[in-house]
Amino acid sequence: MEFPVEMQESSIQSLYMIKSNLDYTKFTRDSIEPDKWHAYLELSNEHLIRLQIDEGSFEAETSYLFTDYPYYICLYQTVNENLSVKIERLKIMRDVKSFELNNHRLELRGNSYFINELNSQRFKKEIIIKQRYSNQKVKFQPDYNGNEFYCSISLKHLFIFNSDKQPILDLYIRYSNDHYFIERKLGEENYQFYKDGVLGKGIIRDKSTFNYFYLTNTPSGNLKLQIFSISLLKHLYLRYFQDLDRKLFKHQDVWLVGERYDTAQDTGYYFFKYCREHHPRKKSIT
Repeated sequence: MEFPVEMQESSIQSLYMIKSNLDYTKFTRDSIEPDKWHAYLELSNEHLIRLQIDEGSFEAETSYLFTDYPYYICLYQTVNENLSVKIERLKIMRDVKSFELNNHRLELRGNSYFINELNSQRFKKEIIIKQRYSNQKVKFQPDYNGNEFYCSISLKHLFIFNSDKQPILDLYIRYSNDHYFIERKLGEENYQFYKDGVLGKGIIRDKSTFNYFYLTNTPSGNLKLQIFSISLLKHLYLRYFQDLDRKLFKHQDVWLVGERYDTAQDTGYYFFKYCREHHPRKKSIT
């Protein structure tokens, strides 16, 4: 693509001021997909000079957000300080700064914004909670103050997921307009991951069932909720009698073998098989 330029000689010898208007629609004439173009100055003898720039902070100032597609276009400075044009997909920065899970509510505070500093005021912002292995989801409207958000979610609104055994719920931040939406899993930028480490716990009763909510994070720092639904009898045991049970039977030598249903590998099965074949008298439960 070619664009005309205006050149004015500067008061400094051998220095010229160049002015040009780039029509962004020419870059999207056929379709809008991620792509890059490099800028050159073409002289009368068809010699091309790669344009260099000293300032790379104009990317946000020259960005244009497409209305119908989740992409933006802008000028940018390459690592070699050259001038280029790029079309990229919109990306969300999110960082959960604090969270609290009590017996009735999940409260989240954090920041979210477009990584490329584009204005997101035209977008509707929602927190989406999805069941990992189904299409079930619920939406919540956070309160925003600039890029900071706060959302308080009643755990009762998550009872719709109880039809599945021990559902795993993923949390997302979603930006949407009338044409498309983009989303990213909610999580922390700086975090410590502990295998099966619990960040918060909530218990809420639904008729004769007690629902245990556990907030944990993934190895990528994303938040997830897992729900365990148990009977009144099991709830009373966990709350009042398990400590007594441990004291009464602490000298029993029992090997308990098991794996999570959603991440089970071969290890548990083969260890249990080994126990039965080589230690048939050992009390082993699976």
